Amino acid sequence: FATFIRNVFVNHDSLVYAGTKNQKTSKNIFPFRNNDLVFQFTATSFEKPEQNEYQFILEGYEENWSQWSNENIKEYTNLSNGDYTFRVKSKNIYGKIGSEDSYTFTILAPWYLTWWSYLIYAFIFLGILYLIRDYELKRIRKKHSLELELAAFEKLKELDQLKSYFFYFLKTKD
Repeated sequence: FATFIRNVFVNHDSLVYAGTKNQKTSKNIFPFRNNDLVFQFTATSFEKPEQNEYQFILEGYEENWSQWSNENIKEYTNLSNGDYTFRVKSKNIYGKIGSEDSYTFTILAPWYLTWWSYLIYAFIFLGILYLIRDYELKRIRKKHSLELELAAFEKLKELDQLKSYFFYFLKTKD
């Protein structure tokens, strides 16, 4: 008997897969805002179908298969960006394991983790470094300018004292 993924919902309301083969082979790429998925699955073992058990794994998110359970719905919320494959298999009341079904999909990175956002971050960082460097250079120039003015003032003061001394010396000589 076979195991089938019947439906895949995104954000609890949008049906993105309804169990047809051509939908499974198409690109299943979701933006980051659609990172909540619900999987519904079933088995074609019809003898006491309520006792069928399922085991599943989301590759790229989980390390191990789940425990066998009668639940035929699995929900994943807040998935990170990346590539995933949801795999499910079933077991009937006789313990026979049916064939496996899978659904592969990709969740894109949020806008703030894309290559162009990193480029913008780099430009902002370089701009901040440039502004800091420019501020420091202006501060150093201003400090140097003040030191030059102080040195010029000291020279003028010294010259003024020399001139005063010279005129005083000339006056006292007369």
